[in-house]
This record gives sequence, structure tokens and C-alpha cells, in this order.
Amino acid sequence: MLPLARDLNIPPADVVRVLASYRMRVSRDELPDGMSFREAVALAGVDMRHRALSRHDGFPLHFLHHTALLHDTTIRRVVAQLRDLGFTVPDPADTLRAALARVPSA
Repeated sequence: MLPLARDLNIPPADVVRVLASYRMRVSRDELPDGMSFREAVALAGVDMRHRALSRHDGFPLHFLHHTALLHDTTIRRVVAQLRDLGFTVPDPADTLRAALARVPSA
């Protein structure tokens, strides 16, 4: 919804209304409290540049780290913001634990 609203230069609520008229569901019908449209578009814009990667790999740590660096924030905050926008993002701590469990010990 966000990239479409940005590309058409219309409010996200208008996109939601049109999609709802076609009985299409969206993950959210409004932006999270305290998040501006500009911030949401920036976060979704980063996601769209890496969309093929994130769709298949479930937002890998390197994607979350890159996004956090671009937005001068933490991985935890990026995960929270993506979840607030309706994306399904696995817990990075669980991802790290699973990766460490596969590292052979000496």
C-alpha cells in the first residue's frame, strides 16, 4: 500500500479504500501511531529494494542490519516498525540463536 500511495501521490487511506472496495484485505488500514507517512514510505522503500530477498528469506539479519544503519536506529526498532506496518518479521534473537547452534564448537 505504501509504495502505491507514494507512486500515485495519494494518501494511504485512499489506497486502502479502493482496495477494500474490491474486497482486498490489507494488513493495516492506517499508519502506526507516531509514524509519519514519510517514515513509513522510507522503511517500505528499503524493503522494496530488497523485496525478493526478504520475501524468500524472512527478513534476514543482514537486511535488518542494513536497514537499521540507513535509518540510524537499532535492529530491534526496525523489526518493531516493520511489524507495526503489517510485515511478518521473525525475532532476530531467535535467528541468531539458531545460527549459533549450527556453528561447530572446538
